[in-house]
Amino acid sequence: MIKQFEQFRPKEFTGSGDKYLFPLISELSKVISRLENQYYYDTLKFDKNQNLIMANLLIEFAEDLHNDIGLWNSIEQYNKTLFNTSLPLFVDGDIEIKECFDKNRIKFFVYNIFAEFDDDIIISPKHKDLEIFASGVSLFLKDKFKSIPKESGVKLFLQQKDEYGWDFKRKLVWISLNSYLFRYSCYSYAEKKNAGKMEIEVLDDFICQENTIWSGLGMIDIVAKALELPEKTQQDVRSWYERLVSFYRVISLKKDILEVENIINEQTYTVQTFNDGNIFKTDHIVFGGLVPYGDYYYWSGVQRDLGKLDTKSIKKMKTDFILKSSRIVYRYDKKLL
Repeated sequence: MIKQFEQFRPKEFTGSGDKYLFPLISELSKVISRLENQYYYDTLKFDKNQNLIMANLLIEFAEDLHNDIGLWNSIEQYNKTLFNTSLPLFVDGDIEIKECFDKNRIKFFVYNIFAEFDDDIIISPKHKDLEIFASGVSLFLKDKFKSIPKESGVKLFLQQKDEYGWDFKRKLVWISLNSYLFRYSCYSYAEKKNAGKMEIEVLDDFICQENTIWSGLGMIDIVAKALELPEKTQQDVRSWYERLVSFYRVISLKKDILEVENIINEQTYTVQTFNDGNIFKTDHIVFGGLVPYGDYYYWSGVQRDLGKLDTKSIKKMKTDFILKSSRIVYRYDKKLL
């Protein structure tokens, strides 16, 4: 069990409060089992494995709140803006949540994450057993976290600089695969789209185009607000939902700066790279997606080098792509609208 817990922790960052988290999973698992004895129905009862998974998720959820990591707070802020309440279905707009481990936060969390346990069941927000569960877990978390130091390895990792586009992307990838909010959704997505194989294309699609179970928000929105990126940078990364996927002709590569021409709209893009001198060759055609970050564009996902192509082949490629992928082309060639 501890290996599974450590699997989802940032490898190079450890906070003084981290060592207290794993023991709490077993304790909370027992609390959840005792709470089930009070239930009116079987809907929210977990088997042994589900029980441990839920306990693990709840401890990481509590870690986020306790250390003000910001992921959960980001969701509540968006909810307040979009629905005039931080916890739709559970709290009225004029009610301010003051307690860190308020039972309504736990209700909202379980109400949404439950789809990862059984997507055939939609829990009623008024479910009697949800009240029992949330009240019991709230008391447990309040008691256990009051003496835990407020320093988290996850927060230390997320506080690293976001100077380059790949710095932010690295965090998106880690959060997708490891965060309590997204990891099971991410693996479920890979199961549906690619028989469970977590390949770069699949992960990039999950990050850049999926609506999550958290109020339908994209994970880029949630993470960008959580990291408190500058407004201009937030605008850049939100545009990643519409990656500029196309065929690009390599013009030049000098000191990790790549100049490419989109053969569809014939515009030039300046791309920040890192030790890619042996990958991109002048006049080669590369298929891939670009996204903006600061002063440069960055590759997103996988790139395919198609080599040097003659004018006739490029013209046919352009015509075919416009016909077959018009929804993508419209992102960067507005004259086709």
